[in-house]
Amino acid sequence: MRIRRVWNLRGANMWARDPVLEIWVELGEWAGWRSDAAGFAERLLALLPGLSRHPAAGTAAESFVEQLSRGVTLAHVLERVVVELQQCAGSKVSFGHTAGVLAEPDVYRVIVGYEEPVVAEACLEAGLRLCLAAAQGEP
Repeated sequence: MRIRRVWNLRGANMWARDPVLEIWVELGEWAGWRSDAAGFAERLLALLPGLSRHPAAGTAAESFVEQLSRGVTLAHVLERVVVELQQCAGSKVSFGHTAGVLAEPDVYRVIVGYEEPVVAEACLEAGLRLCLAAAQGEP
């Protein structure tokens, strides 16, 4: 998984009224991987227990933890991790969205709100490493 490009969309944009980062993520060898892989959710939640408070994308009837157990892409996991890391840093953000790029099946747009762009970009870098470590079974 690698970050192909990051756009800093300041102010109102097509995704939200507030600033967001639009991150193009290329999954590469992780394209077929899903979050229901053995032990992944447990490792991730041990590192970031606050993820258990996140709602699922698109529904209030389910939590992000329930989505993890059903299996979501690593791009979607990255979205929630970047939001959670920003919250841990004191930012009051909650918006995130993940959408596939139709012309490229292993590429996703990961959209995350932010208050401070430097914090969001640092959380993206840390979140990418954290997601890959958890997916690879590293503690």
